Amino acid sequence: MSIELVTMIVSVASTLLGLAAGFGWMITRTDARFEKFEQRMDARFERSEQRMDARFERSEQRMDARFERLETDIAEVKTELGEVKIAIARLEGPVPRLLVAP
Repeated sequence: MSIELVTMIVSVASTLLGLAAGFGWMITRTDARFEKFEQRMDARFERSEQRMDARFERSEQRMDARFERLETDIAEVKTELGEVKIAIARLEGPVPRLLVAP
């Protein structure tokens, strides 16, 4: 092996090593940027989820109150309906009998 061949092999090897190191550095730097971005997005999503949970909780409380009022109103209507049925039955009087005893 001549000195030129050894020099060429060492040059190519050092160039490839430099390229690999540069590529590795770029990947590490890109991963760090993505990690920071991911942390920011996670924080944003966490805040958004907390706001949405609070909204859903308020909405659920309002709906529970509405359903409670509706249940109370329905119970009152049932009571009044029973009273109306009784009043109508009193107005109509007893059922006439078909056979009358002599």
